[in-house]
Amino acid sequence: MRALIVCLLAAACSEQGANLVLAAPSGPSGASSYEIVLASKDLVPVIDGQRVSPTGMTSETVTYYLQRTAANAAGSIDKVDGFRVLVEPNPKVAETAFIPFVLLYDADQKLVGVGTYRADAGGAPSPIVVKRGEVDEYPITVEAVAEVVDTKPVVAGDAMQVTCARQDQSTFHSGVVWRDAGGAERRLMLPDTGDDATTRALDLDCDGATVAVAASSEDCDDTRARFHTGATEVCNGEDTSCSGEPYLVVPCMPTTTGACATATDGVAICDQATQLTGACSVDNACICAMAPTDTECRRCTLAFAHGSMTSTVTPCEPAVDAMIGINGMCTNGGTCTIAVVGTRDGWTAQVAATSQGTFGAAATGVTDSFALRVARPAGDIPGGPGALVGAVDFALTQQGQPPKLFSYELELATAITACTGGGPYPMSCTP
Repeated sequence: MRALIVCLLAAACSEQGANLVLAAPSGPSGASSYEIVLASKDLVPVIDGQRVSPTGMTSETVTYYLQRTAANAAGSIDKVDGFRVLVEPNPKVAETAFIPFVLLYDADQKLVGVGTYRADAGGAPSPIVVKRGEVDEYPITVEAVAEVVDTKPVVAGDAMQVTCARQDQSTFHSGVVWRDAGGAERRLMLPDTGDDATTRALDLDCDGATVAVAASSEDCDDTRARFHTGATEVCNGEDTSCSGEPYLVVPCMPTTTGACATATDGVAICDQATQLTGACSVDNACICAMAPTDTECRRCTLAFAHGSMTSTVTPCEPAVDAMIGINGMCTNGGTCTIAVVGTRDGWTAQVAATSQGTFGAAATGVTDSFALRVARPAGDIPGGPGALVGAVDFALTQQGQPPKLFSYELELATAITACTGGGPYPMSCTP
């Protein structure tokens, strides 16, 4: 799309278009350069459920503004407050209404100010009219900002530039994120080529994971490319996989003696909120597979109905329940929280403080035992009598203590059970 024309107010300027007058009573006092972006007034996506901090899991509703065209202007500004510039119409540009943004940079190309037009003081950015045969004047309220890197949240008075790489490894300025004086986070998307960003997918950070209107879909943070569904996660406080889980199972080198003393695939739990990792434990699956009678083997035995007996079986549904003792892991007579941090092989799991309690992803007020409920929505499972068919991973947390991780393997009973009575069906767990 062809750009509109900007000229500084001088004799050579025609008296038609939109006269932008910058108002910056609170700064910045000056800038090395400026950029004028004219965004679409019709395509203004509002996205729900977006993270606004790399280390926080709370989300907000954010607004995107997509550049529709550009003003052919860039230059230095000795004094921001009162700076005037005329955006002239271009006969080859059909639209006449745009939402304007003025980006101010210092000598190092760091953002120092963001300005826009607001028809109502304190309201959302509003459109201006750039029209032949008339000239209208619009005050552009400029807010001073401090640029931050993407390891920091964008708080009030902050801004962040988003840069992307193309397939040929060249880079482009993908957009700008800032939080205005009213507390709202706003995101301006720029084009990868040309002047028009309205044809770009809503993928500001260019990680291949798009967001959709009113939904974050597969990308919980569209301003940082390392965040998206399926991303690798490490114990650094960032839920980059967008799972929403506060805990992460990480591999470690176990020192425990026993049946799996030589195993190198131990497991530990990382509490992303504190970035603390609990003690390393031998993988419970290794113990239960190599020495099913070992007292360190934690397992739950499920009733099942007959299938082919040699290749698949059908677990009793809708669920099976059991009480599990925590064997003194909740210390000093206090209470703990037990949470399901993962399951394996298609199972779902919920916990409650008691068998009559409310089942969910976590249970508080646990002292010496908790109730477990498992189900497998997919139905038939591979395996025969006595086979290990899945697992549930738990994190036990207590105030002032590092998190403790433990797992229970799920195994099939050695005898066929008639799944009668409608459930939930009993399940026995040891220890």
